[in-house]
Amino acid sequence: MSFSATAKDELARKATEKDCCALAELAAFAHVTGHIELKGQGNFEFYMNTEHAPTARCMLSLIKTRTETGARLITKENRLKKKHIYTIMVEGYDDAKKLLTELKIFGRDGAMHFGIAPEIVKRDCCRTSFLRGAFLGSGSISDPEKGYHLEFVASTQEFADGLLNILSSYEIRAKSIARKDAVVVYVKESDSIIKLLTLIGAHSTILALENIRISKDIMNNINRAANCEAANYSKTVDASIKQVQAIMRLKEAGEMERLSPTLFAVAEARLNNHQATLNELAALLDGKVGKSGINHRLRKICELAEKLDE
Repeated sequence: MSFSATAKDELARKATEKDCCALAELAAFAHVTGHIELKGQGNFEFYMNTEHAPTARCMLSLIKTRTETGARLITKENRLKKKHIYTIMVEGYDDAKKLLTELKIFGRDGAMHFGIAPEIVKRDCCRTSFLRGAFLGSGSISDPEKGYHLEFVASTQEFADGLLNILSSYEIRAKSIARKDAVVVYVKESDSIIKLLTLIGAHSTILALENIRISKDIMNNINRAANCEAANYSKTVDASIKQVQAIMRLKEAGEMERLSPTLFAVAEARLNNHQATLNELAALLDGKVGKSGINHRLRKICELAEKLDE
């Protein structure tokens, strides 16, 4: 089961207690999944499609218990995609118009509104229910193992702009982009995704996402530490090779014996311990010279070798 399906399973089983919240959830779902089919002579039918069975049952229940509209559920098999399509059908002009008017998709003047009606989302509880309905209808969330991405698919720019405004009111960073004949509102930051899932009540999904995020952070820290250690080791090896080569040039030129006792001791220690770190070289010299002192003397030896080359 996909991460989106798991989240929707959790959300579809949550009870919506207030009538105003039920209408907000239904309105969002109707906006993103609804279709009007003209029947001639001014008549039409309204239906909403989803591929998620628990969501279909949830919305049908909300229609029957929170509105005075008749509706029925039709199941069809999409053999091409090997999936089932669940259609909530509101038959008859009167019932369809009544439901759409209650959801503020039809105005009092009979005109269709493609944006989000302010009265549907005027309360905080209704705004979160609206987001839940929009996610159940057209939302999806990527597997956090692969990356953080949550999106809603809107059919109109007006609806997408309204959705962006609601998300912005909760300080959730979201953007929109045109995709084919739709507008996609998407959230990329993991913190914003978690905040959104918290608002709509997907608490089990948040726990799963947080576990994955913690695991990824731990692995990233381990990889960063390993890469840092590898880089430091590579620098140590490169520096050691350069120092040994400088000492060998001095030795071949008979200049080793002319070094001061402190430089000679460090040069001899390095020559006998190619892979030793500066701290390890300091320990070999009984701690008489610290790490910085060892580094300073090795630099001095390299400078003497370069002058010799010149």
